[in-house]
Amino acid sequence: MSPAHTLTRAVAAVALLAALAGCSAAHHQDANPTGGASSTRLGPGDGPDSPSPTGSVAQPSAGSTTSSGASPDSQNLADWPSEPADGTKVPEFRSQVIKPGYTGESYLNRLAASWGITMEARQKIEFPGRPDTWHTSGSKQSGETRRTIAALWSLDGDLILLSCFVAASDTERAEFLHACASLDHPEAAPAATRTWLDAMVPQVDGAFASGKKGAVIDSPLHRSGPVATVLQKAHDTSRGGDYYQLYSFGTGAS
Repeated sequence: MSPAHTLTRAVAAVALLAALAGCSAAHHQDANPTGGASSTRLGPGDGPDSPSPTGSVAQPSAGSTTSSGASPDSQNLADWPSEPADGTKVPEFRSQVIKPGYTGESYLNRLAASWGITMEARQKIEFPGRPDTWHTSGSKQSGETRRTIAALWSLDGDLILLSCFVAASDTERAEFLHACASLDHPEAAPAATRTWLDAMVPQVDGAFASGKKGAVIDSPLHRSGPVATVLQKAHDTSRGGDYYQLYSFGTGAS
């Protein structure tokens, strides 16, 4: 799945983030910190300290098209599956600034502090043919489990995307995901988003258990004003096995 839509399921923690210009629960993009091409693909929340999704929220480059020849920007989110589905079946859509002037910084600072996660200094990401962005991420290892928070902004400082990663085996997984689902963007309804999340986890679990090995499962979208939220489940042995990743990204419309 991919907030920029098209996450190729194999990611390396070296590249800063491929969520740049697009967004989709199954997103993935080829890029490296220096702006050169790379065979590694990252999802919107991936960075030096971010987990690498095995499925993801991928983002197409500027000017890219979908298999049907349509521009990702013209894709209608109404085409998003209404039930948990393999990330390859998720339509592409270019993530947008959530709302001009909304940085999400206060919320991000509270979220990181409450979970003892130190966020790295923002780093500018430059990709040929796409708008430059700012990215930050932070992780905390607790025993064999790891929690990660990552965010992406426009150069003007407007929030584009927030993602949280947590191992399925983490005993505080539900609480962490709840906190990550409480973004305070304009028109936000945190309680409704958390209720949606509670109902979605077992559905995603079921699809993941019955899906083909190695598949990345993306949930239906939850819409709240100018933001869409999606829950993803996948497996990565290097990250401790099964994991969840929650993405909230701007859709450019409310």
